[in-house]
Amino acid sequence: MQSGDSKPFAEKYIVTFVQYIDWNNPGLGTFTQRVEIGFRGYDNVNVMNVDGYELQENYFERNDEHEISKMFNGNYFNVEYRFFSKSKPEGLSTDGTELWEYLTDENASNDFHNIIEQLKEILSGRWVFTGTSKGGQATNVFAYYFPKYADAYVSYVAPFCNGIDDDRAFNAIYNTIGNERYGEEKAKAYRDLMLDFQVEAIKNRDYLQPRLISEDLYSENKYPLATVSRDFEKMVVDIVYGVWMEDQNFASFDEVMKITPRTKENQKFLDGLLSLFIKNEDSFSANRELSFPYEIHAVMENGNYGFRLQPLRDELAKIGL
Repeated sequence: MQSGDSKPFAEKYIVTFVQYIDWNNPGLGTFTQRVEIGFRGYDNVNVMNVDGYELQENYFERNDEHEISKMFNGNYFNVEYRFFSKSKPEGLSTDGTELWEYLTDENASNDFHNIIEQLKEILSGRWVFTGTSKGGQATNVFAYYFPKYADAYVSYVAPFCNGIDDDRAFNAIYNTIGNERYGEEKAKAYRDLMLDFQVEAIKNRDYLQPRLISEDLYSENKYPLATVSRDFEKMVVDIVYGVWMEDQNFASFDEVMKITPRTKENQKFLDGLLSLFIKNEDSFSANRELSFPYEIHAVMENGNYGFRLQPLRDELAKIGL
């Protein structure tokens, strides 16, 4: 594969592929899975990106693509994970258990295999399979089930958990993360900055919460264990997790946290806090329709990070929250 300057896509599509609900039981039925396609040429490198989660249609218009497809002037295939958003079978719902048992790594890997199998009929270039976060997990899992099917497997941020409730991530986020990269003193300053942000976000939830979360889904009682308040708190936690996991854009947080006075009357400060959530929207999902499949898959098979928030609770207690 030769790298070079990428050229604009000649054509773009959103295509649906027919997939089995359960690859071990084809008689159970099928569903359609959405794939965003950016086409450059029949013999170009083919980059399949699986970030997991939903296919964000607003990104389609922005002509986004993965850095690997840019690097090799490749065709780009962005796959919506099974049972997320519109890639789900009839009968799957958030208030029932039917069909969720088929949201498995093995079935997802067979989905990806089927997509590539069909595309190889018309495309002759080499294949790179990649993904970030849940997609990084999916990349490693796909390599396990189909170890020689792609020419390269490149996983970004592939955090596999030790069981359903893994406390390693949050223990690190509040105590050790960044030490190796930045040195202990600078890393602690960054951890303190993010903790400071979390405290201010909780203090100003009356302003932030209604601007970030729609209450419509909750009023329909589709998620009896979920509340707007609880999901806002999860966003406050997830944004810090996401920043450490991805671009580590601490300068933007530092800029906002230096705004004074930090009061509910200072509109500049409130809008600054809001802007941090908006700029880092990929670090969390405020829409239960989008996050629910992730949580189901985590509980059934992949595990999840356990929330260990004592440092945050201690800081909130100091100010009576």
